[in-house]
Amino acid sequence: MSLFTHGLLKVYLLHMAKQSPISGKMAVNEIAAATLGKWKPSPGSVYPLLKKLEQDGLLRREEAIAKAGRQLFYSITAKGLQELKKQRKEYMAKYSEYLNSLLPLVFQLDAGKELDGIARGLSKALAICKEHSLSYTS
Repeated sequence: MSLFTHGLLKVYLLHMAKQSPISGKMAVNEIAAATLGKWKPSPGSVYPLLKKLEQDGLLRREEAIAKAGRQLFYSITAKGLQELKKQRKEYMAKYSEYLNSLLPLVFQLDAGKELDGIARGLSKALAICKEHSLSYTS
């Protein structure tokens, strides 16, 4: 999974912060839920990255006091929106090319229905990558 997640955490944190303010705990839980537990970034990866994105002017930190104590939430800045657009296009192009290079290998394997399903899944993923890298404008 690390091949696909390298660089994705930054892009996804910016994406989440574009939707609504996020906390580190929210980010870890949302990513784990979205990937059905296949990828659960550690708090040791998420919190320092949130701080770095704030220092780089890509996120804005907001503090809230709740029953559980002080919580930090991050929302995206105008600079962060520009970076998200750039990073998302680069990430999608990179993995579109990667998935495209794997498809011939998967199709050459003669292992029955299981691989056929995997190949169809990769084909769908490739189509999504191409769609986003060509038409992403916001």
